[in-house]
Amino acid sequence: MFTKQQRLNIDKLFRFCDAESQRELGEICGVANETISHWIRHGGVPEPQADRIAISLGVHPSAIWGDEWFNLAQQIAV
Repeated sequence: MFTKQQRLNIDKLFRFCDAESQRELGEICGVANETISHWIRHGGVPEPQADRIAISLGVHPSAIWGDEWFNLAQQIAV
């Protein structure tokens, strides 16, 4: 069964990385510019990628997304 992927606010990732463009954000996070565009069009960063990006930046996802990360974890656990 297909379920809708949980997504996190991409604006918070832009702010955390102090990125001024999609291309810059992609370079910082190690993802293609097309991927950033896809995330913007589809409502944010998918939870699995958000976790991987945070780890690659050397932080826990909550350092980027705050309570949004913990609320998402609660939704997934239910």
